[in-house]
Amino acid sequence: MTVRVKALGAILASTFVLTACEQTANTEPTASGADGPVDTTVTTPVTSLEPQLEQRPDIFAVRDMAVWDGRPSLGGPWVAHPDVSAAERVEITNLSNNIVTSAALFRRERALPGPPFQLSAEAAIALNVPAGVPVQVSVVAVREGLVEAVVVPAPVAPVAEDVVEPVAEPVEAPSEIDPSTPVEADASAEPAETPAPVVVEAVEPAQEPAAAPNAPDQPFMQVGMFGVAANAEALVTRLTEAGLPASGRPAGSLTRVVVGPAASTQELATYRDRLRALGFSDSIAISLQ
Repeated sequence: MTVRVKALGAILASTFVLTACEQTANTEPTASGADGPVDTTVTTPVTSLEPQLEQRPDIFAVRDMAVWDGRPSLGGPWVAHPDVSAAERVEITNLSNNIVTSAALFRRERALPGPPFQLSAEAAIALNVPAGVPVQVSVVAVREGLVEAVVVPAPVAPVAEDVVEPVAEPVEAPSEIDPSTPVEADASAEPAETPAPVVVEAVEPAQEPAAAPNAPDQPFMQVGMFGVAANAEALVTRLTEAGLPASGRPAGSLTRVVVGPAASTQELATYRDRLRALGFSDSIAISLQ
């Protein structure tokens, strides 16, 4: 009797241990997580090239005194120096207050009195330079280049699979008429009249009127006005090399540098964006009529 009780106890203990192991195995976390599938997507950074202005001291870099004569000037912010051989885009730094601005660089006559650098009115205002007060500046040429930029794309959320529910097949309604029973025709019924054919005349589609050309009222972009013809010619050469239809037009005693004419408002907007990318943000649309 004692042996049977012990054997029965051992069997019950083994059963309890096996049940506990099964429950523990069923409660282990899965790779899907408690709230659904776990997104294991790994985002890889992407490297792209973006345009950016970079300094080119190998083209032009001079630190010297500059002055604004106090008179208003045309052509936006610019600076002139006697050692310039071609028009450039530069960054000017006022070394007394560390203010930096972008401007165009032109050549000035060496025989003119005063400091080597001559500032336009807009450049002097941007640099906080008072009229008639010489300040030391640093002028460095800049060119548009391409720099690497790392872009990390946003992780893509997992797309749930579409569940296609089964479509019930249509059930044909039982016919009340036995198809094997012949149907007798009604002798008294009159034969149906055959409808007359309908004649449809072909209609040619109306032609839409030709769209009028979207020509702008002011098809030229004015880049600057210059009293020195050589500076205007240097700017025309630079803009032409950049792929823009630039030209110099006489405007009294000055020379007006323009880009155009544009055949449409879209082309005019393209000229404006190209000029802004080159640093001529003050260019305006004009008409030469």
